[in-house]
Amino acid sequence: MLEVALDGALLKFLLDEVEDPVCHQVFEKINNDESRHLAVDFEVLNMIGHAKARKLAIEFIGNIASPGLIIGALMYLPLLNRVRNELADMGMEPERLYNAVKRFKQLGERGDFTTRVPTYQVLKRHAAMVVNPRHPYHLLANTMVRLSDFYPKPLLKPVPSWFNELTHEPAA
Repeated sequence: MLEVALDGALLKFLLDEVEDPVCHQVFEKINNDESRHLAVDFEVLNMIGHAKARKLAIEFIGNIASPGLIIGALMYLPLLNRVRNELADMGMEPERLYNAVKRFKQLGERGDFTTRVPTYQVLKRHAAMVVNPRHPYHLLANTMVRLSDFYPKPLLKPVPSWFNELTHEPAA
């Protein structure tokens, strides 16, 4: 989902906003790389969709019932909504994200067996909720964003030391 948003919305938004030719060349390479990743992702989903429905259901339930996935989802929801909110605050039109999600759905439906994969169906429905600001999902997600502001800072991992060494100056 984040890959689709990055490729389909954020990179195009930044290309429109930034007037730097070097930046445009870099984003073109990133966009090409992301496009290849998406193509492989959807081909793998299509291959997974060849499995029998019983096997797909058992694997889906087995994966979704794992504590790691549940905790990951609890961390993912506020992260995704915070990013969406901040992109909107930066001036990115919601239609860009909506179009990226629509593209995700179109790519998934292009494969003969992708729609049989339960994980694809969950992500597709979740994406539709994320881009619809009136969906009740946002009551939960935005509440989680606000609650994450109160997370005790001492429990966060420290910022890596190399981060402070980053500048806009070329290193080579």
